[in-house]
Amino acid sequence: MPPPLPTTTRMKRATQRRWHARLWWIAFHVYDYALLSYAGAIGLEQQTARDLAVVVVVAVVNALAYLALQTSAPGYLPRANEVESDLERGVNDKPRGSSPGDASTVATDAPMSPPASDGDRLMPRCDRGDGSDDELRAHFCEECEIMQPLRTKHCCDCAGVCIGERNRRLFLFYLFTQNVESFVMISIAASAFTLQSTLDEWLGVNAPFIIAWLSVFSSLLLGIPLLCYQLFLITTNQTSWEHSRRHAITYLRHLPDDKSPFDRGCVRNWWSFVLGRDANRWVHAGKLPALDDDDSIISSSDVASSSMTTDVAPALPSLLQASLAVGGATLAIGISLFLRWFCAPVVDARRLALEGDAPQELTFEDPNASSPEKKLLRFGSLADTPTCSLSVILPAFDEEQRILQTLRDTVAFFDERKRTQAGFTFEIIVVDDCSRDRTVEVVMNEIKKVSVDRLKLLRLKKNHGKGGAIRKAVMRASGERILFADADNATDIRDYVKLEQAMAAADREGVVVCGSRAHLEEEAIATRHPLRNFLMHGFHFIVSTLCVKSVRDTQCGFKLFDRTAARLVFTPMHIERWAFDVELLFIAASRKLEIKEVAVAWHEVPGSKLSVISATLTMLRELVLIRVCYMLGIWSVDDGAFRLRQGQPAK
Repeated sequence: MPPPLPTTTRMKRATQRRWHARLWWIAFHVYDYALLSYAGAIGLEQQTARDLAVVVVVAVVNALAYLALQTSAPGYLPRANEVESDLERGVNDKPRGSSPGDASTVATDAPMSPPASDGDRLMPRCDRGDGSDDELRAHFCEECEIMQPLRTKHCCDCAGVCIGERNRRLFLFYLFTQNVESFVMISIAASAFTLQSTLDEWLGVNAPFIIAWLSVFSSLLLGIPLLCYQLFLITTNQTSWEHSRRHAITYLRHLPDDKSPFDRGCVRNWWSFVLGRDANRWVHAGKLPALDDDDSIISSSDVASSSMTTDVAPALPSLLQASLAVGGATLAIGISLFLRWFCAPVVDARRLALEGDAPQELTFEDPNASSPEKKLLRFGSLADTPTCSLSVILPAFDEEQRILQTLRDTVAFFDERKRTQAGFTFEIIVVDDCSRDRTVEVVMNEIKKVSVDRLKLLRLKKNHGKGGAIRKAVMRASGERILFADADNATDIRDYVKLEQAMAAADREGVVVCGSRAHLEEEAIATRHPLRNFLMHGFHFIVSTLCVKSVRDTQCGFKLFDRTAARLVFTPMHIERWAFDVELLFIAASRKLEIKEVAVAWHEVPGSKLSVISATLTMLRELVLIRVCYMLGIWSVDDGAFRLRQGQPAK
């Protein structure tokens, strides 16, 4: 077994680790912010003033938290002459509770000289039960270069500073702000990617942003587990050293169970943590064993009581206390906001069921009407008898640049079908989901050319998301079959023929035919944005596990329903945004409808407003809610009958 390293060597290596961590943090932030600012991903050109303000505030708060952490002390600081005296006596060279050479737990055999006053007290005390007490032995921390009681040990190479009883609250606040910053930055980094025709070109152009995205993602992979681990340690009143090295710690390894002897319950542990109160009180029911001097952490081996008490740590500076109070309040607010965000679809579904449809959503405008009385016409209802062969639904949000070509291609294709197939009629319903650009003007100009018999515009009173917009239009559709497609023309409208043939092959009513890009997995590597490709395939396992097993590509925006299936799946729909397709198919599978999947041609269209990270988090939330809410009976596949009644005119 090699001899332990000298104290000076261990201190030198600890200093190197500390500065490596600090330099990594600085380089990480300088590279990401400089690159993304230069590329325009951070700025008013790509972001609203509100979003930019959020980025700036998060960055400043995280930087201040890191700076405060670097200048903080872990607690129990001795006077300088005490450290020098201990180093001169060489009391640090005997490792205890670890293997030789391990710099993480070094203790002294000789008790430290007591501080001059109670205000400077360094060591916790052990109550012997007879009115006297002994000092606990200390270990030397190479990070802080001071003697510390064992329970304060936590050298964090990630933060570049030693974490102890005094600055642990600040460390938790820093972890929280770092994770928030990582979530913000990973979304910004993803938005900086540009589309290219081949994978090689995409890698060449986006290489700097790939590095930035991976660095932020790595920070997130490290920060989230570390934050969760710290929350666990606080809840159980343990240090990381006690949790990971329990078998080697004298005052823990002889206890009959794995519970922390300092654990006073979740609420009291957190209360002590937030207020900075004494958290070192021994509350274990068992008695401490009488150990010999070489194996005891107490300088006297005749311990007569299992009750251990400690002096309260020196009062935290008022500024630090205020910072920690703000950090605790911020954490509580963050948890509340997360719960509010997570449960928002449930609340929104209930609210939408109660408020119903706005009057303006029941009618559409005919720009070619000869009189004002004939200008507003009423939509049909999904509850009515169909009056045409096919309804095509095109949801639109800020699609000024892309929707015109989609409308012309769609109208031309179905006009040709109408000429060649006797009895075929169709309607196209464009749903404007509160667009901020000239989408409405572009669509209305096209309606003037083709008439409202073939093209209609449904204008929503407020934004509902893609799923909500499609549901609103389907409830007003008049076709025997209902197709919804994307406004960007990503799927060739001529592939409707494939879906139609698959539906015609079914020998029953209640059929759903899904366009699928699953066959394009190989080609997609070169022709589709890799992040969107990841979004498609990364969720397949989760979707198949929680909701739908029979469909490989649930997210393709090209699906055909017969009228029976549309009534059964759209009326009880609750999810209105990214995961609405999954809920539709979940309802269809629950109602034993026939679900088919047909390969379609698909290509990436520039101008997508998809935020990969935001969509990913939203879909994860909604996938979990779909499974949980239907399983617990919060939602039911029999909901939504009121929607069929809403669309019918009053008698």
